[in-house]
Amino acid sequence: MRFLNIPILLLGLLFISSCREDRIQPTLFGSMVGTVIRDADNVAVNNAIISTTPPTSLILTDEFGRFALNDIEPGTYTIRAEKEGFSPEVESITVFEEKTANVIVKLS
Repeated sequence: MRFLNIPILLLGLLFISSCREDRIQPTLFGSMVGTVIRDADNVAVNNAIISTTPPTSLILTDEFGRFALNDIEPGTYTIRAEKEGFSPEVESITVFEEKTANVIVKLS
């Protein structure tokens, strides 16, 4: 009879120790916005190709040279802007949780 109590006691302790609530941390994202301009005269460059490392998505600038990447993971990104007739340019930017990072890329 005594030997039966030990396994029951061990099972009871295992059950009690495994019944705890795990906290789930929400994933928080940030955003980045930017403008691509010509270095010589600060005129907006439309349809410039924007890519990032680590990869997010490939986008084009609008008619005012602007672009936006929303809901991206926080971290440091390398932005590459390129358009035919210009030398590609690279900028580094850090995105923080629930913040919007801004960058201006000048093409020459």
